[in-house]
Amino acid sequence: MAAIQTEKLEKWFSSFMGGREAAPALKDLCLEVREGETFGFLGPNGAGKTTTILLLLNLIRPTSGGAFLFGVPVTDSSVHRRLGYLPESVNMQDYYTGQGLLEFYAALLKVPGESRGARIAELLKLLRLEDAAHKSVSKYSKGMLQRLGFAHPGRTHRQPGPGRAQGISRHFG
Repeated sequence: MAAIQTEKLEKWFSSFMGGREAAPALKDLCLEVREGETFGFLGPNGAGKTTTILLLLNLIRPTSGGAFLFGVPVTDSSVHRRLGYLPESVNMQDYYTGQGLLEFYAALLKVPGESRGARIAELLKLLRLEDAAHKSVSKYSKGMLQRLGFAHPGRTHRQPGPGRAQGISRHFG
């Protein structure tokens, strides 16, 4: 089964200022990535990488064509339970410490109090953020912020399968 499939996917953006015609951000993309394959988007600025990802996440709508995840149209909200998205720039509430932010997220997600501390400690260790746990997030480097962005204290554990990164999928899959 294809994990990602697009069929003649297109996205055109029109000019809001007038004077310019609609411009294609993505034209006629036909793509299939099978389950277990590793795939990356490479290309120059304006090639449609971010547009494709936003279309696959159903954050923007295509002008034409179709996009499917695990055989399900991206417009079906049920497929989004299997997805995660971490943008390049992660904005976090910088008045928290790393541990405090994870505690906040765990409380929002109703992670049981008796397992919350251990779960957060496990995530901080996995992400190599133990030494920075009590440091303000505003002092974190970009890489530290991105690692913290992967942390999701309410996510269930799942055994790694073919093509999954062993450490990350075991804790975040």
